[in-house]
Amino acid sequence: MCSSDLWQRFKVRRPRLPACHRGAAFCVRILRSLLAMLLWRYRHRNPWQFCWRVGVEGLVVSILVGLPLMAFGASQRDVPASLGPWIFGAVVVIPWLETLVYQSIPIGLCRWLGMGSATQLIASTVAFFAAHLSLGLVSGLAAGLVGGFYLAFTYIRWRRCSWWTAVWVTSLSHALGNGIVSLVLLGSV
Repeated sequence: MCSSDLWQRFKVRRPRLPACHRGAAFCVRILRSLLAMLLWRYRHRNPWQFCWRVGVEGLVVSILVGLPLMAFGASQRDVPASLGPWIFGAVVVIPWLETLVYQSIPIGLCRWLGMGSATQLIASTVAFFAAHLSLGLVSGLAAGLVGGFYLAFTYIRWRRCSWWTAVWVTSLSHALGNGIVSLVLLGSV
């Protein structure tokens, strides 16, 4: 198993910034605190335990964000007429492709440039959010922003072990969430 000291990286004190930069610094501190909390909570989990726990937690938080938006009439994605190919794509193909495009590439680029974990998380989440926002506001916020955060967090956590571990844990966590949503769609048709 990988080292669990990653959470300590987010507790580093920074020098005082000028007033014009304090708002951004505050957001980064909030993000670091959230990451530290999540990393501390999941630090002793093996990849399988981590995968299903983070996958289900991310889905629950996405639902908690998406349901109020749908109640207020926010734009949402249409259910496809033929669910079979859509479910196959959503559970088998898309999680692997999106992990490579929206987690592996942005996070790998940030790592190559020597950027920190918070920057890696923001880069990956923004890319994932932008791709899902075109599907509607609910998909953009619930799946893109919240789901993108959890997937980026998962990838960053397991990238320290190996690239392959990061890819399969992130993809499987993504497939788990998409699978549960697909079952709900099948039940509602």
